[in-house]
Parts: sequence; structure tokens; C-alpha cells
Amino acid sequence: MNIVVMILLIGGCVIAQGTLPQLAIFGYSPVPAVQALVLYYALVRKPWMLLVVALGGGILVDALSVGVQIGVSTFCFAIAGVLATQFRHLVFSDSIVTAAVFGAIAAMVINVVIYIMLLNEGLTQISIAAAGLKMVGVGVLAGVISPLVFLIARALDRMVGNIEYQEEFDGENQPI
Repeated sequence: MNIVVMILLIGGCVIAQGTLPQLAIFGYSPVPAVQALVLYYALVRKPWMLLVVALGGGILVDALSVGVQIGVSTFCFAIAGVLATQFRHLVFSDSIVTAAVFGAIAAMVINVVIYIMLLNEGLTQISIAAAGLKMVGVGVLAGVISPLVFLIARALDRMVGNIEYQEEFDGENQPI
């Protein structure tokens, strides 16, 4: 069921990212739903699953993006996910705050890296000020959408039995 849930979540996040409106106040940034899903898999699930989501989601996002070469988002998602796994034992992965903070930071860094890569290839014409607005906008959007993606993905995983809800009590995991 892991793969089935993963495919459904990737498809849902790609559709959400491609169809939700891009507002001027956020620098016309797309909602970073796939990036939030990558972070969910980085903080909650196994590392190989993170890389599958980064590869599949990144290729689909790049295919639907205008002016972005295939593989750019995949590379950025994979690096962000691998870096996030380094902190998975230091944070509460069930926390909405963790999802919001990790989502906002990762989205801003990914946006900067993609901007630099596109600028280096001569594929973008936007100014540094517009890129800064886009970076802040995508950070705010990620801070809002990441907890929602985490909640939906966790609920779906629990519903099909991929993960069990546990609570730590006196240093031991207790099933509830």
C-alpha cells in the first residue's frame, strides 16, 4: 500500500500545485505542495520513499513548468529532503509548527537555488527584487500548505495502515 498511497499523494500534490491560483501578492509563486510532500516523506517515512517522491514529483513539476529543464526540481527536492532527514530525530514530526517551519525554509532555499540555476542558463528575466518577493511569497505559501499536506498524508497513511499512531510515554512508544 505504500506505493499506492505515494502515487495518489504525488498526483494530488501535482494537481494542486498546477491548478491552485498564483497570486501577485506572493510573487506569482505556485503553491509548493510537492515540496511539502517530499518533506513529509523526509521527516516521517523511510529515506528511499523520499527519493522516489522527489524523483516522481520533481519530474512532473518540471514537465508542467514553463522554462524549467527536467530534473531541476527533482535535484532541489532530493537535496532538501536529504537535508531534512538529518533533523528528523531532533524535531517533532507530528507537529504543525515543524511542518510549517521546515516547509517555509525549504521552499525559500529551493526557490533561490532554482532562480540561480535558471539565471546561470539565461532562462529567466526577472530581477533580484522580483525574485526576493517570490522567495518570501513561496515561504509564506509553504508555511501554510505544508501542515495541510502533512495532515492529509499522515491521515491517508494511517487509514491504510502504513504507519501506526504512537505516543511516547516515559521513554517508550505506546500504541494508542
